[in-house]
Amino acid sequence: MLKSAIRLLVVVGLTLTVAIRAAPLLAASDYCAPSESPEFRFGFAFLRSQLGETMGEPVECEHGNPDNGDSLQNTTTGLAFYRSYTNTPTFTDGWNHWGWTSAGLVYWEGSSIDPPGVIVPTPIPADVQQLIDFLAGYQSQVPRMDEILPVLAGMEGGRITYDTLPPNILGHHWNGWITLNTDLLQSESLEVAAVVLAHEGHHALDDILGLLGPGQACYDSEVRGFTVQALLWSSIYGIDGKTPPLTDLEGWLNGILYLFLHFPLTLVDTIIATYGEQCG
Repeated sequence: MLKSAIRLLVVVGLTLTVAIRAAPLLAASDYCAPSESPEFRFGFAFLRSQLGETMGEPVECEHGNPDNGDSLQNTTTGLAFYRSYTNTPTFTDGWNHWGWTSAGLVYWEGSSIDPPGVIVPTPIPADVQQLIDFLAGYQSQVPRMDEILPVLAGMEGGRITYDTLPPNILGHHWNGWITLNTDLLQSESLEVAAVVLAHEGHHALDDILGLLGPGQACYDSEVRGFTVQALLWSSIYGIDGKTPPLTDLEGWLNGILYLFLHFPLTLVDTIIATYGEQCG
């Protein structure tokens, strides 16, 4: 049963105040096409079949929330919304919540718009998403890029971030977390930062595949990371790299590419010497 006095709140991410039964109806044309009238469809229609009059009647057509990809629809008694992250059609009167989940119909109270125990992934920060989108343009040109991209896309929120690192480290992967050196990379071009992310993304892929470890496994992973790095740099700028390089890092990436193409064994020896202490 609905409470006679409904506690209103602003639902974070939805930015809509829940309608109460006594409130005047919205115009029938809101969010509707010229020949369309408000009705429950798909998940909302199914949820209405479970809740009955508790869910009320639609007063607008279902429409998207561009901020998070959810769908919204005000009703005479509250708000129906579809959570794209969790694939959950939900209805709330502002305090009471009902949602259809993999466990069936669930009910909860409070300010949370998600059922208890549900952890909604945090979107990847915009600056990191820009790097991932850039890398997607090379997934058919660089071997394993099509495997690295889903791994990066799955590392939501703060698991890929810019932060302070020692001045000789461009990026770092550890246990499913990637850190990019903010002092070195955020002043560089998108191409440079994306190449470093691809290198670290290969380590994240190796981690998922169970290929990380000390000794030879560590060296092998670094060789794979530098291989993806060199192939991506070559795909962007050609076999000679960026000419002329405008920064020290661009010059360094040119040098790695040159060793990879002309003296691969020297590159491997250099990796072993550089990562001897780290790999153990």
